[in-house]
Amino acid sequence: MSITEGAPRGGAISYSEQIRRFAKERPDHFAIRFVPVHGPEESLTYAELDAAADRLAKRFLAEGADADSMIAIALPNGVPFYVALVASWRIGACPAPLKYDFTPWEQERYIDVVKPSVIVGDWPGDLPAPRIGTAQVAAMTASPEPAPHVVDQLPRRTWAIASGGSTGRPKLIVSCRPATLDWQFASVESAAPGDGHVQLICTPLYHTSALSLSVKSLTAGDTLVVIARFDAARVVEIISRYQVTMIGLVAATMVRLLRLADLRAEQMQSLRLVIAGAGAISETVLRGWADLVGAENIIVGYGASEGFGSTNIRGDELLKRPGTVGKGGACEIRIVGEDGQARRAGEIGEIYMRAKSGDSDRFEYWGGEAPRRSEDGFVSVGDLGWVDGEGYLYIADRRTDMVKTGGVNVFPAEVEAAILEHPGIADAVVLGLPDADWGRRLHAVLVAADPKSPPAAQDMAAFLKARLAPQKIPKAYEFVEDLGRADTMKLNRNAMAEARS
Repeated sequence: MSITEGAPRGGAISYSEQIRRFAKERPDHFAIRFVPVHGPEESLTYAELDAAADRLAKRFLAEGADADSMIAIALPNGVPFYVALVASWRIGACPAPLKYDFTPWEQERYIDVVKPSVIVGDWPGDLPAPRIGTAQVAAMTASPEPAPHVVDQLPRRTWAIASGGSTGRPKLIVSCRPATLDWQFASVESAAPGDGHVQLICTPLYHTSALSLSVKSLTAGDTLVVIARFDAARVVEIISRYQVTMIGLVAATMVRLLRLADLRAEQMQSLRLVIAGAGAISETVLRGWADLVGAENIIVGYGASEGFGSTNIRGDELLKRPGTVGKGGACEIRIVGEDGQARRAGEIGEIYMRAKSGDSDRFEYWGGEAPRRSEDGFVSVGDLGWVDGEGYLYIADRRTDMVKTGGVNVFPAEVEAAILEHPGIADAVVLGLPDADWGRRLHAVLVAADPKSPPAAQDMAAFLKARLAPQKIPKAYEFVEDLGRADTMKLNRNAMAEARS
């Protein structure tokens, strides 16, 4: 495909075209402001982002990439990541964000699934595709030479998200919806970029939530403030310094921010929208955040990574219905039992969703199996939960995380939420370890708020006895310095359990 050749446009406006539009309408408006731990800020206006994307897009074409290509983006959070993202869409290719710090063994496994035409990043060694390093992208971005004009193609695929899945085998979830403005990512449909927002991105861009929220803001003409990874004290400092108005968080990061000893409401007063994703938020955490930013400025969302279904609820409504993740706006929800039959209100089963738009079918799963699907188009999210009589969804836990102990099904997420109510606990994970008598016994791995004075086991048991049924109380409590969460705040529960079995 030549630089000047255009694909049939129809009426759709691609993400790349929208960036070009803002480059003309608001050329000097900041698109991205990356704040490194050390050194000066790195920023791009919309005009600079557009020009940098053209330069890199031309390089992609020169390397043989086209609209059928996968572009592997193995970059940390920063300006080069966004340039590569827009450049991929500009030639109609599909961007596939991958962890920049994969080991060579991991790199090889994921490359085998992605089969990229170009790899953007600094992975070492011999690679099966042309490599464009971070320094090269930075040089193109800073070039004083006029940028070539690369005609925007219409991307047939939005992006491809890498996942290890529950099996640990590399899998790619490919969105086969075009990267155009007529599709908005379902899990953030309640967010409202475009209202002059300054959004802070503090989690890895290879993760769906940070990526989708970034695109939501960029295609609305807002400003992204980006840091390399989550650090509670630094997040507060950045919010105050840049007058951040919007941020996406998960329960673990919300807890870490609340536990800062010197956190003050005035430091967070610029926030107008806090999007809490990836599951339920405890009432204690919600009330803490409501005191900081106002419950009406919090939206709790839940949905599948693919975006074919989601729920959301505003914080002030959630305070009246603790534990729910809201109703399905653009999707239908069905709870299915082990017998494959729909469950009644209040009964726990596997959560299935179906997009009202019919988009549940527009995904491909490379290197792994697709999620379970009913004959009438409902797709499993992989979690267990229930719906009340008014249609509000409640999450029990991941289907694969459930622990059967003494014949009783226990959901670790519920136990962890109760543990985190204890003021002496900063982080927690509950595992099911093999046990001759119980089948599986509950084992809590904890991080103390004060490492020099962790709560005693009997104190923890007494605290939980007032909150949980006896079979849900852990048999043992282990204190560690850190749980080893990834930058996405996720944990490898299987590895943790195996190390203790």
